[in-house]
Amino acid sequence: MDGQSPEALGGKRDGGLSQVIGGARARRGIETRTIFVLSLLIVSRSCWSGGRRGRTSLSTGGRTELKYRLISVSVSFGCEIIRWAMQRGGVDFIEEKHVPLFYLVRTLPLRAGKFVPVVIAGETVWQNVPGILAGLDARLPPDRNIYGSDIDERLANQALLEKLVTGLSTVTAQYFYSYLLPKRSVMFPLMIDGAPRWERTLLRFTYLPWRIIIAKAMQISPAVIAAAPRQFQTWFDL
Repeated sequence: MDGQSPEALGGKRDGGLSQVIGGARARRGIETRTIFVLSLLIVSRSCWSGGRRGRTSLSTGGRTELKYRLISVSVSFGCEIIRWAMQRGGVDFIEEKHVPLFYLVRTLPLRAGKFVPVVIAGETVWQNVPGILAGLDARLPPDRNIYGSDIDERLANQALLEKLVTGLSTVTAQYFYSYLLPKRSVMFPLMIDGAPRWERTLLRFTYLPWRIIIAKAMQISPAVIAAAPRQFQTWFDL
């Protein structure tokens, strides 16, 4: 045995076994991510085709009435603002809910970026909260507009909204997701609420890689979460 002790040989065997197990885990991780991405690509065509059929105008009494479509997720600071604004303005709209991240199969073909909410208004696509509110504000009657009628009031409200959307909404989402992502039994029903069946099924089988991707995309870290309560207090003092 080349003068090697049984202990040394055993150590080599253990090391080799560890490498094999580590390699197998790495391959499984790559396979899981590959399946996850391929699943999105496979269903994207059918989902996009269905979405296009929904972008129609309604005819009422001989006149054409514009139908708005809100692409959203169930739990979202920005999506809730747009829901409120459209309901308050008496806007007739259809809400199309998706699982977070899976909505990309709808927003990317529209060239509407990587985030929701997105609103399809006829042949126009509005994206991000300030952009959507500006589009709604321009089309609503004066007594139901978003920012008010006086120019100073409008500017002040627009500035406040910009601060809330760029600051409070981000840290709120990071804080919320950091605590609930590990709790699948709580998070799963929230994420699939109102989503298409294929998205609900896909998330059921890919929750772990989905959770990892979401956390990385949102830049969730211990430092961010530790600083969140102080940021909340700053925003509430506005």
